[in-house]
Amino acid sequence: MKNFLSKLFVDNNPERKEEEYLSTDQTAESVKKLKSFALIWIVVSIWFIFGQIGSIIKLFIDFPLWVEIIYSFVNYGGLISLLILFSIMYLNLKKYAKEISKDIPNNGMSDTKHEYFVVDFLFRRQHTFCIWYFPENSDNDFLVEEDGSVITFKNIDSAISYAKSMSMKLGSKQIDTVYNLNHLKELASHLASDFDCSEVINIWNMTDALCNTIHVEFHSNQEEYDHVYNELMGGCNTAVNATIYHPIWNENDLKTIETMLDECLHIIRKHVIKH
Repeated sequence: MKNFLSKLFVDNNPERKEEEYLSTDQTAESVKKLKSFALIWIVVSIWFIFGQIGSIIKLFIDFPLWVEIIYSFVNYGGLISLLILFSIMYLNLKKYAKEISKDIPNNGMSDTKHEYFVVDFLFRRQHTFCIWYFPENSDNDFLVEEDGSVITFKNIDSAISYAKSMSMKLGSKQIDTVYNLNHLKELASHLASDFDCSEVINIWNMTDALCNTIHVEFHSNQEEYDHVYNELMGGCNTAVNATIYHPIWNENDLKTIETMLDECLHIIRKHVIKH
């Protein structure tokens, strides 16, 4: 109930956290139920006060028996009926609060509607783990702290424990993807024409998602990179029953890819590896 009320009584939903609060329709329905609940409480209180006043008056005035019978029936019978109605409304309000709270994620993270994935960044001999997911109405692909920084873990057990504590549904694989930054660093320093397009496009897309999450500019998303990106996508050969495509790279293309990989490594080291 406390969580329900805290989500209800806010002046404005915090920016980029709209899903954590009640919608306009939910708020209107909640206020309606609370008003009815409060009205019954007021009526019960007034009925009880008048009953006590009547009991005090009876101490000084003798009423006929039939008047006392009617008084007792109206006073106690009405009070009991109101208390029963009050209890029913309280239980209904509590049930409604529990149901509506299920639609409110915990800080945008605790829900079972999304599937979450643990990714591993290997740099030198150090592993750094993060959790990412496919949001519906947000550009946050990676889980972040309140200050906007990426949440990282030093080992896989810590990442899994955190996900379980937040009721997150993890993917079927313990680690969804491993990004070997050591190999990518080698590629960036000397890129041959027979490299794996999938490996390069994966790190490109991942860095793009990371930059969207933490609101960092990603220069490799500019139009001048579109040709290279499209060629890389073609070289992944993801289309079913399609002719195998092998991109032909010139020196400028390779230089562009090396520049992109350098930028990816710089961003990941700064915002994920953090050294």
